Amino acid sequence: MFDPADCCWQYAFTSCRHCKNPSADSRQQLIQPCSACLRTAARQDDSRVPSSDGPCPRCGPHLDLQLGNGASIACDRHGDELHTGYAIAASLALLRNGAIIAIESESGVHLCCDARNAVAITRLRAAGLNSRPMAVMAANLASLAGELMPNASESEYLQSRTRPVLALQRHPQATLPASLAPGEEVLAVTLPFSALYYLLFHASADAPSGIAWLAQPQALLLALSTTDQEAPPAASGNSKARSTLARAADAFLIYGDS
Repeated sequence: MFDPADCCWQYAFTSCRHCKNPSADSRQQLIQPCSACLRTAARQDDSRVPSSDGPCPRCGPHLDLQLGNGASIACDRHGDELHTGYAIAASLALLRNGAIIAIESESGVHLCCDARNAVAITRLRAAGLNSRPMAVMAANLASLAGELMPNASESEYLQSRTRPVLALQRHPQATLPASLAPGEEVLAVTLPFSALYYLLFHASADAPSGIAWLAQPQALLLALSTTDQEAPPAASGNSKARSTLARAADAFLIYGDS
């Protein structure tokens, strides 16, 4: 995802054959792989999954950032030329300006805002969709310095492949808004658990080539919230999800068709 010469550069649906989520989007099973994916699948030493499970931008689904009425703000496109990164860049711009975005995933919908923006957090809480403490997502452990105090075992577990959500002790000089977890001395924290979230942090780091940035502290921290009530994925045709989430979300980052 971070190599401009690779066919999966900035592609949010890149996955790995060793740790792929078994609940992956079933729509991918219907995709006809392109020639680049067929070549990738033929290389046994390539860590990415075979093309039938993990397509590339030429033949797979894409991201579409939409308003509540379904109007597209920024949409990645496909064809002979690769046009990716538009939806992620637009989403990051909205987050930096205090917006709340409903992000579709295989397990449902996360409401996401800038974890340093107290106004956005207050808006999200005022919508009444979730009364529980929010989780904070960081690009890496280094990005949490000065905010939380994980011990050695917590640090190791946080960075493990399982990508847990851990309750960590807040630093005495922490600056993150208390409204993330009112009345609590701990904060729920996780690291990126999908390519989409990695790409948000990648864009916030000015989309560098390579993976060195993954070990460097990143300023962006995301606040994630689910809904107290059951809400289906915010697919473009799902009016129930949109009507439920529109009370809080300014935009929807959803899966488009290939």
